[in-house]
Amino acid sequence: MRRDQCVRGVAIAVAALLLGLGADAAEKSKRKPPADYFPLRLESWWQYRSTQANGAASEFRITVISEERAPDGTLRACLELRNPNPLIVDCYAKSATEVLRTTEEYLGGGGRVAFDPPRPLLRLPLRDAAQWSWSGNARLHTRVDERSRVVGREKVEVPAGRFETIRILTEIEQGGARATKTSWYAAGVGLVRQTTESSGIGSTTELTERGGARRR
Repeated sequence: MRRDQCVRGVAIAVAALLLGLGADAAEKSKRKPPADYFPLRLESWWQYRSTQANGAASEFRITVISEERAPDGTLRACLELRNPNPLIVDCYAKSATEVLRTTEEYLGGGGRVAFDPPRPLLRLPLRDAAQWSWSGNARLHTRVDERSRVVGREKVEVPAGRFETIRILTEIEQGGARATKTSWYAAGVGLVRQTTESSGIGSTTELTERGGARRR
């Protein structure tokens, strides 16, 4: 009798363990991947309007013109800025832990910069109070030191709509000049708003529309 009870007890314990493992696996399968604050789907585009402190405004479009997945899983993509002609091509490497700007090329003979080390745009996944820094050379071999940190979450309204965003503050020192840049990123969208200020002169850039992603 005792032996039967012992066997039944072991069977119940094993069954409970298996059920627990199954529930844990099911729970893990339901977990969503981290929100994507810098989507890089081929042919995606973002239209922005930039307004200077004196009221002067201009528009430009950024488009993903190339995209490939490296063997290690890193996504490499290049983005073209045009206004309306192509002006700049920036290339990025995006992994599960960061988005790095690797090169910047000014078209029409304006020169090309390969950032060494690569210049971090975002540390992923974005978390409250996260921070990162970078030092290196930019265009014309100008020394740049910058420090970025997540400073909060905000609802932002721009011409393209209303978005829940993460706000990032970046302090920049370049060639002896100091500047402050504040960027608002929305999950699944990317950059929706950005302000810059240097020596009392500022500008605001806002997303006006987006689209064009090629479906897979």
